[in-house]
Amino acid sequence: MDSTLCPVCSSGTSTVLRKGPIYSFHCCNECGGHYIDPIEPLVAPQVLFDKYSWTQEYSANYEAYLPMAKRSLEEKLRVCEVLTGVRPKSMLDVGCGNGIYLHAGKLLGLSVLGTEVDGSSAALARQHGLCVKIGKLEDLDIIGAFDFVHMKQMLHLCPRPVVVLQCAAEKLAPHGVVYVDTHHQNGIFSRFRRIFQKDPLRYGQLIAPTCCISYTQGAFNTLLARCGLSSRRIFTYSAGNPIYYPLISRSLKDHAVRFIKAGVDYAGMGSFLAAYCLATKEEP
Repeated sequence: MDSTLCPVCSSGTSTVLRKGPIYSFHCCNECGGHYIDPIEPLVAPQVLFDKYSWTQEYSANYEAYLPMAKRSLEEKLRVCEVLTGVRPKSMLDVGCGNGIYLHAGKLLGLSVLGTEVDGSSAALARQHGLCVKIGKLEDLDIIGAFDFVHMKQMLHLCPRPVVVLQCAAEKLAPHGVVYVDTHHQNGIFSRFRRIFQKDPLRYGQLIAPTCCISYTQGAFNTLLARCGLSSRRIFTYSAGNPIYYPLISRSLKDHAVRFIKAGVDYAGMGSFLAAYCLATKEEP
């Protein structure tokens, strides 16, 4: 893939926001998405995401997080039922990490399957008796369709988001729902980092080389539409949200910070963008 093209809309026109010794940070002039250049990693994803930090937090406290993941997934299934009138019975978790949401789905009676590029995380999932295929979704042979495709905290890690999201959409059952979330480049905390943080490997929510794309709402909507998905509910959230980013509370300060972030989320300026999507119906 030509890394000078926007990975969201394939436009060849962009503005260089900051240039570092290794990576430059771009804003697409068409869709408004932000991305790093070069965007393709120099190592295989199995190496890049080995013992990925986000997964490690949930792995180290797996038993404490499992009830929280179950509550989170139960709410997502409830939203799916509201949108379609049908409660999902099967789930594909793309980038499932240590499998904690697969485990939650199994406890809730779902038929579950996960994909993951990090072998160490997939090994932990398998220790819990969960079925995980190792590799990129687009490279795996996955048979059947799913009522619910869960794509949590992984889209901003993909240098080819159109490919992976189109593949996910193809795995949907006729009444299926995709839940997907990603970094929000126009969130309030990202805006502060863009102004005040001078780390040559970071620009807002872009963190080279892993977090290679960060989305504005316009870019996010552009990607969903390009991949044949129609958003039915779109919103922002931040770390500590009890449903979409549960974290163990360790102090009164944690609770206070989450209260503040809840207000930020309500204003649409949270750290992450999320959407529930249905497959776009083709015109007759």
